[in-house]
Amino acid sequence: MDLKVDDEVILEYGDFEHDGGLTVPIQYNLAEKCRVGEPLSMFDGKVKAEIIDIPSDKAVKIRILNDGFVMSHKGLNLPDTDFGGDILTEKDLADIEYGAECDYDYVALSFVQSA
Repeated sequence: MDLKVDDEVILEYGDFEHDGGLTVPIQYNLAEKCRVGEPLSMFDGKVKAEIIDIPSDKAVKIRILNDGFVMSHKGLNLPDTDFGGDILTEKDLADIEYGAECDYDYVALSFVQSA
């Protein structure tokens, strides 16, 4: 998806197929944690954006701050968002349970915000 400065994109929590429009499915419900004005980076920081609206309880609207492109399965970075330690999804917890059953030695977590 090619993005240009001032494009507005909606990131919506859910499992639906992207139809090429400006509503993009994501695996986390950012509307529960983000606030208007917070920065958001996509695709390893290649595309910068700002949250400009929270139009529903499952979606955030962002404004693109630089030209770039994004692809599926690329990360989001929300450096000023307080996730309050509640960042593990049901899939993450199931994966941890599986790892415990397989006698894994450790589990790693990226971007830990506090002890």
